[in-house]
Amino acid sequence: MEPVFECNKNKTGGFEHPFYVTTVNTEREGYEAPPHWHYHLELLYFTSGTAKVFVGNTCFKVISGDLVLINPCEVHSLKIQAGVPSKHFIIGFDTALLNAVSNLDFEIKYLLPHATNINPTYRVIKIDHSYNINSLLEELKLEYINKNIGFELAITSNIYKLMTWILRYLKNNDLVLITDSSLSKNNILKLMKVLNYIDNHFNENITAASAADMCFLSYSHFAKLFKDVMHTTFIQYLNYFRVHKAESLLLDFETSVTEIALKTGFNDASYFIKQFKYYKGVSPKQYQCLLIKSKE
Repeated sequence: MEPVFECNKNKTGGFEHPFYVTTVNTEREGYEAPPHWHYHLELLYFTSGTAKVFVGNTCFKVISGDLVLINPCEVHSLKIQAGVPSKHFIIGFDTALLNAVSNLDFEIKYLLPHATNINPTYRVIKIDHSYNINSLLEELKLEYINKNIGFELAITSNIYKLMTWILRYLKNNDLVLITDSSLSKNNILKLMKVLNYIDNHFNENITAASAADMCFLSYSHFAKLFKDVMHTTFIQYLNYFRVHKAESLLLDFETSVTEIALKTGFNDASYFIKQFKYYKGVSPKQYQCLLIKSKE
């Protein structure tokens, strides 16, 4: 399956904005978004009602005041039962909006997805009532609808505020993305170069030695830097990323597990299944069963 948002946007032509904001209100009819994925980061904030949000291999039962973080390229779905009055905001944006601040871009694009996949408890954020998120989101929505002069700046500014609050919330709940405050911009750029390369070439033969050469670092220096920042080894991260990519391919029930293994850079199906189960807790076939169940 192709990325849903990117395949359906801009049907009428015109300029593409790297963000969108909308709300979904239900009364008696209920609401369902079947399993899908997209390239942008998405935030779901529930102001009333209850829902089931399926992300990866986990189903979260969310209530009013919950904010769900959905990283780029993550398979997810949402279901609100008929007869359940509810309202939730949907905020999506391209992480390239954060490029002006290298640390922030690095944390949101690479560290946060890895951390929330390893520990899903950080994926649903309980909003503190002292933080008036409702007014911020309503302002975002009005700016997006009215599109008055400078609305791009207003929306980008509020997205920065929202992501800043999320990062501080995670830090206060013991998820610190960059632990070494002395990490140089040069080292961040080196790691970003490697991570960008993995993003575009994950299905090819990539080794830690070749990644070290890319950074002009010795193997030992690179291995230490990578583990200190990413909190995992290079090979473990590569396997995690390949498994992450395999999730979207598993939406196509006609493609075999062996084909998906080869498409994501694994040499054989058995090793792929082993790694998938390590990172997701279920086999690829069991994962597909969960996708079907999420529609029920």
